[in-house]
Amino acid sequence: MTTTDIEVPADLFNPERMPGRDEFGFVGHPDADLIYRQMATDDEGEAAWRFIENLGYEYKVVSLEGDASEEICTRYFEGNSPDCSYWVPSKPEGEGWLLAWITDTEDGPAAVYVKKV
Repeated sequence: MTTTDIEVPADLFNPERMPGRDEFGFVGHPDADLIYRQMATDDEGEAAWRFIENLGYEYKVVSLEGDASEEICTRYFEGNSPDCSYWVPSKPEGEGWLLAWITDTEDGPAAVYVKKV
């Protein structure tokens, strides 16, 4: 799969097309999911991240562990549930950040924000 095989929407990462979070608190913007699904490789999706950067976007990852209160971290990491719906990830500093994903990682939930450079 090459980057030219992906049809990129003109309104990339439009927040109006962001679905609601699922019952566990996870969500993926359809554009992010499209890019990641089609570009992810064995390099943990590095091709997808490079593609997003080549489109003129930067991204920042906000992890639950580094962002949430001690109470929320304890609730998630000591609970026996994948539910993180009670966590509201903080946006990175600055204007223009759009939520692309809230996903589970090997280190716990993380939110990925993107912004046009």
